[in-house]
Amino acid sequence: MADFVSLSLAPQGGWGRGKGNPLQPKELAFEVAACAELGASIVHLHSRSITGALSADIRVFQESASRITGLTNICIEASSGGLSNLDDDERIRPASAEEATLASLNLGSLNFGEEVYQNSLQSIRYWCHQLNTWNVHPSLEIFDTGNIEIARYLIDRGLIVPPFNFSFIFNCKWGMIYSESLLKYLISRLPEESNWGVIFVGSKDFQQHLEALDLGAQIIRVGFEDSNVLNGREALRNCDLVAGLKREMEHNGFKLKSIEETRKMLLHNSE
Repeated sequence: MADFVSLSLAPQGGWGRGKGNPLQPKELAFEVAACAELGASIVHLHSRSITGALSADIRVFQESASRITGLTNICIEASSGGLSNLDDDERIRPASAEEATLASLNLGSLNFGEEVYQNSLQSIRYWCHQLNTWNVHPSLEIFDTGNIEIARYLIDRGLIVPPFNFSFIFNCKWGMIYSESLLKYLISRLPEESNWGVIFVGSKDFQQHLEALDLGAQIIRVGFEDSNVLNGREALRNCDLVAGLKREMEHNGFKLKSIEETRKMLLHNSE
């Protein structure tokens, strides 16, 4: 019997225009809908301008989200992250869009290349409050082992309610480098009522994705934000990545959950 897994899509690369990066709301919506047809059940979206820069003006985000929901009922996860000069209000603003049911919640600061990705505990508490006000469920982004302890602290104080949806992010420069033993440790620190998934930055193939699936990952992510490389070659569209991962998953005995099955798993105590 196959194991069923949810596939998340992060469709916009951080490099700006070119290389098939879907930045215009109409092209983004069609690409997301095509990926949903292939089996993607979550889409992770930043608030970007039409040039690809992170933006406090969420009108492009809202138009994109509206166009997407006009074509598919995929779960929309608003991003509160990314390296930028946006303040706390501006970073969480995309989650206020009516189409958003999920939002990324970054649970710690780290050196990120030559810059510092700032996520103070004060900011995290504020973002929790805003998400609870809007009834948007957090996706708990883990860049380092201590981030799980912050999550547990917030859970103990009632700022995050189940189900607890964790994303382990590997291979960012100066972040966690993937290993099976490290992933097993992270899994061991999860609280009850948790779901977990993985994100591999800069991947060249799907070997690590498949290893994580063998260890029980419930959510797996691909897309231009993470990598536009498919088995050593640049993918022309996000659909190529989704189709490629789906093919390798099915070859290894995994199948994709539907959008409704994913929604139930991620939101069952929150709707």
